[in-house]
Amino acid sequence: MRLGRWNGAGAAAGILAISAIAYADAPHATPVVDDPSSSVAAPETETATETGTATGTATATGTVTATGTVTGTVTAPVSVTVAATATATATATPETPVPTEWLPETRGECFRSGHGRDGAWRRRRFCDGPRRVPVPSGDAAELARTLGLGTRAASVRLETAAPRDAWIAAAGGPASEIELGWPVDGGRVWRDFGVVRRERVGRGRRRHVVTHVHQGVDIGAPEGTHVLAAADGLVAYSDTGVHGYGNVMLIVHPNGWVTLYGHCHAAYVFAGQRVVRGQVIGEVGDTGLARGSHLHFELREGGRQIRSLALLAGRPADR
Repeated sequence: MRLGRWNGAGAAAGILAISAIAYADAPHATPVVDDPSSSVAAPETETATETGTATGTATATGTVTATGTVTGTVTAPVSVTVAATATATATATPETPVPTEWLPETRGECFRSGHGRDGAWRRRRFCDGPRRVPVPSGDAAELARTLGLGTRAASVRLETAAPRDAWIAAAGGPASEIELGWPVDGGRVWRDFGVVRRERVGRGRRRHVVTHVHQGVDIGAPEGTHVLAAADGLVAYSDTGVHGYGNVMLIVHPNGWVTLYGHCHAAYVFAGQRVVRGQVIGEVGDTGLARGSHLHFELREGGRQIRSLALLAGRPADR
């Protein structure tokens, strides 16, 4: 309690042993003194414990820190200074080490792609390699074997149907909804989901219109730029077996969604590993049927590609 001077007249009406506690949730402490006819003005630079007999009304202003027992009636509007301590718990995104052991190259990684206007194969050649996928190991590799992940059959399943219930459970599901983050460390949108062009191909009665639909989002970035997991999930596939996509990763998420990361220069994760949103999982590249270094990102629901650009949080301003 601030040491003050007692003013007022009257007989002694009570014994005052003042020491008050100022709490954060009680900005106005109300100590008590018997006779409301005198007042106490407390200097802000002194502290003391006052025991005595007084009549009148006591008024104190300042910063009060005290403990003890108050007898009587005191009115004390108090300005309280509180030092609050907050404890924040932050979850750091785990670092993904750059793999040191890679799966060996495979044959038949280069192909011819597309039809010309006359219906003949174009002379364009593309390669799904060079293969840059880490060698599976440890508990994650065992989990992949148990669940049947990491195989071409697993990738076909995810291209045509929803993930198996066991895969969703292993990814942390089922969950009602998830939030997607931007899948590249920077970059800018080259092309969104939708119709790219329509053209007539073939000859005579075989002549027909072909509609080319781009079923994902292309995000341009320099080769080697980090690719990030869009949400928490389980890596279901990581290899070069999906023709045209180069080094590609497929991740199953707790709500049943699947995200695809294609044309990577390198993948850092393998099937059976769990990842979290924002974790580095690979590098941007131009493997597969790609023109220029970029990430091809797809969001799939029930085996079908759906529009994803509006769902991606944290998109940088396009330059």
